[in-house]
Amino acid sequence: MPRASSLATLPAAVIRNPLLTMLVLFVAGGALGACSALGIGQRAALTYQTATVERGNLEIVIAASGPITSAASLPLNFSSSGRLVEMNVKEGDRVKAGQVLARIESADLEAQVAQAESDLKVAQADQETVLQGPTDEDVEVAEAQLAAANSNLVSAEESLAATRASAEASVAAALGDVESREVDLAAAERELSSAGSTAATAVRSQVGALGNARVA
Repeated sequence: MPRASSLATLPAAVIRNPLLTMLVLFVAGGALGACSALGIGQRAALTYQTATVERGNLEIVIAASGPITSAASLPLNFSSSGRLVEMNVKEGDRVKAGQVLARIESADLEAQVAQAESDLKVAQADQETVLQGPTDEDVEVAEAQLAAANSNLVSAEESLAATRASAEASVAAALGDVESREVDLAAAERELSSAGSTAATAVRSQVGALGNARVA
């Protein structure tokens, strides 16, 4: 094969140096790849690139574009928002575990802690009161409040009964007044009917008298 024959003709110094051997093979492989890219089945003149074998360092260069980021990074955020009042490090500084990097204004947080401590003390006092049970004074106050509530209930029931009785009496009186007015209305209607009949009779009598007078 061509690659084997090329390797066989390399100087002994190249064969003993693996890096130089890889470089020569890489150049030969690139030339063969460029020739094969022209199309299968097409014959073209092969050209070889030769170089003088020299001893040196093999340099590998990688070219890339993009942002540079740290392989190990950790975003640092405060557990609550606030105004930054102290910054103890700058970009690029080395830090260690437990080191204070920055501080924010803590007046609001201190006020919240104080309020929480006050609420805790109140809750503990209430708990002690419940565990100790009611005192004699508490029992007397509760009994007095119960007696007052019962008295208010009795008064409210009596007021309700009196209101209902008054309302029923008012309704009965109103019904009696309606019945009386209905009787008066019927009597007035009868009187009106009687008066109408009397008036009609009188008119007829006067008409008859007037007729008789004309005839005479």
